[in-house]
Amino acid sequence: DIVDQYFPWRRFAAECYHNGILPFWNPYQHFGYAFTADPQSGAWYPFVWLSALFGGYNVYVNQLEFFIHVFIGGAGMYLLTNHFTLCRKSSLAAGAVYMLSGFFIGNAQHLTYIISGAWFPWVIYLFLKMSNRLHWSDALLFSLSLFLMTAGGYPAFTIITAYILIFLFLYKLISVFKNRKSDLWKYVRINLFALVMLSLLSSF
Repeated sequence: DIVDQYFPWRRFAAECYHNGILPFWNPYQHFGYAFTADPQSGAWYPFVWLSALFGGYNVYVNQLEFFIHVFIGGAGMYLLTNHFTLCRKSSLAAGAVYMLSGFFIGNAQHLTYIISGAWFPWVIYLFLKMSNRLHWSDALLFSLSLFLMTAGGYPAFTIITAYILIFLFLYKLISVFKNRKSDLWKYVRINLFALVMLSLLSSF
């Protein structure tokens, strides 16, 4: 699928952007269809925009996109693991295991799965960091990572991630209410800010 499906979609999008055209409609498939309405097309994913900016999307860029996202996933898992332990060797091992896991190997042909898997640990890590520090910059980074997962990944993984985030939000909300009532309103505000930023980024 990575060559037969995702490659032609991304090449089409990159060529449109390179020529100053928004790829709203793809006339080459299904007798024409609303290309930008397809979450898997990559039309709104920044990696496709960058490839259009730097000369176009070819089969080498297609493979580079796969490897870059495997590395992004490993780096995210390293940070997520490091959030729970101070042992960097354990975190490094977790990142390497995640990159070489069956999910990435078994779904190497499903580029949107790989993108979802790449951004998932970043989303969870940045949400936990935002919830602990209550900094606006963390909320912005969290929104950006969730946008990247939404714009480039497989929709089902985004929905599952939303369920996990709702659970984490409620768990942390109860924890803050019990232990740090003074931070309750700030915790709610920071989450609302993140939600608004995500809505703006994903407004299309």
